Amino acid sequence: NLGEEFKKENPNISAHIFNVLNFSDYDNFLKKVIGSNGIDGVLYFPRFRAEADFMKITPEEWQLDIDIGVKGIFFLSRSLIPYLNPKHSSIILYSSLLSSLVGSESVSYHVSKAGLEQLCRYMAVKFAPINIRVNTIKIGICLKDGVLNSGVLKLQPRWEIFKKIQPSGQFSHSEDLSNLTNFLLSDSIANITGQIFTLDGGLSIQEHSFMATSAFLENDK
Repeated sequence: NLGEEFKKENPNISAHIFNVLNFSDYDNFLKKVIGSNGIDGVLYFPRFRAEADFMKITPEEWQLDIDIGVKGIFFLSRSLIPYLNPKHSSIILYSSLLSSLVGSESVSYHVSKAGLEQLCRYMAVKFAPINIRVNTIKIGICLKDGVLNSGVLKLQPRWEIFKKIQPSGQFSHSEDLSNLTNFLLSDSIANITGQIFTLDGGLSIQEHSFMATSAFLENDK
C-alpha cells in the first residue's frame, strides 16, 4: 500500500521483498531488479516480529531482529553503491518511536531501531564523499487511509484517547509518510543527510504528565 502511495508521486518507484540475510545472493538480486539502469534512491523497510514477552524471547529471535534491522541494512546498502547514481543518490531508512521510548514490541525490536538510527548517522558520514545521502524517518502511529476513512476507529475508545494526546489532534497516514519520503528523495535538499525525521504529530516531544492530563481530564468533562 505504501508503495502505491509513492508511485502516485513517482511512477518509477518499484517495490521488492528480499531476505537481507542472504548475503551471497545480493549481486544476483540487484542485477535482476536494477540491472544496468542504475537507481537514484533506496527505501528500506526492515521488519521481523520477535516474541514480545521479554521473559520468552529466544537468543535466535533477538539475533534475527538485529541482523535484519541493522546488519542487513548496512551490507545491502554497501552492495548498492555501484548501482546508485554517482551524482546524487538517497537512502531512506524507517524507524520507530520505540528507538527511544518503551512500548509493547519485543526488546530486540527496540534495540534494533536504536541501532538503525545510529547506523544512519554512520552511513551518512561515510557515504557522503560518494554523493549518497542517508536519512531516517521515525514513525509514530501511522494508519492506512482505508482504516482512517472506514469509521472503525470511532468504535474503539482507546483511539479517541490517542487522538487527545496528539498535539496535532490526528493520526499520521500513508500519504503523510509518502510525502515526507518524496521530500527526502528530492535533489532540492542535497545537503541534508544523517538526520532522523519524526512523523508522530508532536506526540514524542510532550512531557508525560501533560499527556495524561490532556487525555483523562478531557474524558472526565
